[in-house]
Amino acid sequence: MRGLILLQTMTVLICCNLQCNIQEISEEYKIVNAALKDYAATYKFKFIEESNNDDLAFCFKAYINTYKKFMETGNKRPAPMVKKGTEWILNQGDIDFILHEMNRDTFKIKWDRNKIKVRQAIYESEKRTVQISVSKPFLNMDKTKAVIFLDEVLPPYNGYGYLLLLKKVEGEWLPCGKIDYRVS
Repeated sequence: MRGLILLQTMTVLICCNLQCNIQEISEEYKIVNAALKDYAATYKFKFIEESNNDDLAFCFKAYINTYKKFMETGNKRPAPMVKKGTEWILNQGDIDFILHEMNRDTFKIKWDRNKIKVRQAIYESEKRTVQISVSKPFLNMDKTKAVIFLDEVLPPYNGYGYLLLLKKVEGEWLPCGKIDYRVS
């Protein structure tokens, strides 16, 4: 009898954990689609399905450094790399939590193209089309704010990288800030 109860308990715990993982992955796609939808309002692009999460903590320093300037000066746009209208949604606790998550996660991610719901995203090769790769989203502890990194390349040599800030409002992910961290 005890063995049966233990087996049922373990089954419930495994199912709950699996359900949480599925919900987390679904939330990641909602964030990625919101970020790409914002980008697609301006550009047609080729979506690169694989993204490497290496050095995102280094790139996040662009946010940390400009956030510190914002806190010191009160200037909403403390550096030219901060796009007009950026909301400073992450507080120091959010920054610390996200930075910790970034330092732990260095895995490549491969997005499922069937879950990318942005019409402007194309997959076939077109000459001189902007190519976009997207990092895994990193969320604050209460999962209401997210940071995602987009790398934009226009072959053969031009490229940009920027960090997008998104916030969850009434169940929807909305972009609310953009900070450049790389230009080539």
